[in-house]
Amino acid sequence: MSAAPPVIAPTVLLVSAIDPDDAGLRPALVAAGIEVVVAKDAPHAIEVLRQKRPGLVVTDQTLPCGDGVGVLSVARAMDDALPVVVVVEPGDVQGAVAAMQRGALECVAKPLDVEALVSVCERALDAYRLASDAVPLTVEADSGASGIVGRDPQLARVLRSLARAAATDATVLLQGESGTGKELFARALHLFSARAERPFVAINCAA
Repeated sequence: MSAAPPVIAPTVLLVSAIDPDDAGLRPALVAAGIEVVVAKDAPHAIEVLRQKRPGLVVTDQTLPCGDGVGVLSVARAMDDALPVVVVVEPGDVQGAVAAMQRGALECVAKPLDVEALVSVCERALDAYRLASDAVPLTVEADSGASGIVGRDPQLARVLRSLARAAATDATVLLQGESGTGKELFARALHLFSARAERPFVAINCAA
């Protein structure tokens, strides 16, 4: 597993042959306090990734040279926790499926809902930063007992997976034997999510 960048800046790499100002995306991100770097095609994006590690990549699937899945693959090879959002053309189911299979955080179709995409970007940046800083991580339970603490690479991988899931609205199923800490990890997932300030409710279904 590739090492994550030591410092995560609120920076988004936008990969598009079309000026992102035209869709209003870059101005909206800048207004949200997010730095934006623009690349016009896949080779340009890869060059930027090597020079400046962003906290998130948003790439068009269709590019004049290369494609979004190629950008996704390189980004994930550099850092397998780096979130990537792929923008596909309307009806491009094949492109969306390919992107999700390669590990895209999310696929969105044109025309863009700029407000919704900015919200996704904010959550992804926050979750990536938290995940990259999360080892050692302590999650305080309602009881006040300490939660997850450790430096094991496998633990870091799990926490980064939780953070990537937390940046979306996906339903997450945690499996494990009794006593392995599923509730603690569920609390960590809640902590990373946009719902962190809302109550966490644990229900013992067996009881």
